[in-house]
Amino acid sequence: MTHDRGFALSKLRLDGADKSWLLYLFPPFIAVGFSSRQSLYPTLAADLFHGKSFGAIIGALSLFIGAGAGIGPWLGGLIYDWTGSYREAFWVAQAAGVAAFVWIAGARELKRE
Repeated sequence: MTHDRGFALSKLRLDGADKSWLLYLFPPFIAVGFSSRQSLYPTLAADLFHGKSFGAIIGALSLFIGAGAGIGPWLGGLIYDWTGSYREAFWVAQAAGVAAFVWIAGARELKRE
């Protein structure tokens, strides 16, 4: 399936000076989002797993987070190429988020036993 990539790229540009403030607003919001994530996953891991293997657990967790950060955009683009829409890619992302929540909740239950 081919798409008019020129049309898609034209949607990304900012026409006129009245929207240039968006370029200055984006970095603080992305920084807050990523900085909140960086402190969250070691905290969750420390609550669920501790002891002498904690370093290995954080290493594995970082590996999988990095892999997901690399595979996610690629998979989203692939799904867009297949379907011509990002709707299905967002559904896949939502399913992955729910699966992650279930796995974390399952790990918490295993810890209690």
